[in-house]
Amino acid sequence: MGTSVNVYPTVNNTAQGWPYIKKYVDPAYVATLSNRNFIYLRYADVLLMLAEAENEINGPANAYQYVNQVLLRARNSATPAAAVPADWSGMTQDQFRDRILRERRYELIGECHLWHDVRRRGAAYLKAFFIEHNTHATFNPAADKTYPTDDASVNKLLLIPIPEKEINTNTMMSPADQNPGYN
Repeated sequence: MGTSVNVYPTVNNTAQGWPYIKKYVDPAYVATLSNRNFIYLRYADVLLMLAEAENEINGPANAYQYVNQVLLRARNSATPAAAVPADWSGMTQDQFRDRILRERRYELIGECHLWHDVRRRGAAYLKAFFIEHNTHATFNPAADKTYPTDDASVNKLLLIPIPEKEINTNTMMSPADQNPGYN
């Protein structure tokens, strides 16, 4: 039998610490049975996608309304209602792009979006994300994953290997067609 470890409400800052996302807690959980559904898509995700798309097409002027709906819900979820996070305004298109991707990290934590979000912005964004992670003030090389920041490794992580079976059976492909870094 294993050892029990309390992860909430006490913060465990030891080498055995784990992040714990309370939105998946099911008080009726018994063994492997839970009534809690995994979240695939939420209205907040749709609003953040709309804000990002609007910003890319027309700039941030009309995009604020979508992200501000998400922020309003966050403010109103506290009792009494909180003053933060404040509505967004006055940003350039580039500033809005950076802020919306960071907001997606906060709002959609634990919902399997981060992997796609950091990669779809390209190699430069992914590399900057890795550098920010590796140099964060709380980074512990003994316990945390260190991500590669050389260009070849970052570019490789943007792709997945073409299955060997596909290369072997597709007459229009050869081993030379394999994605870089997987030869």
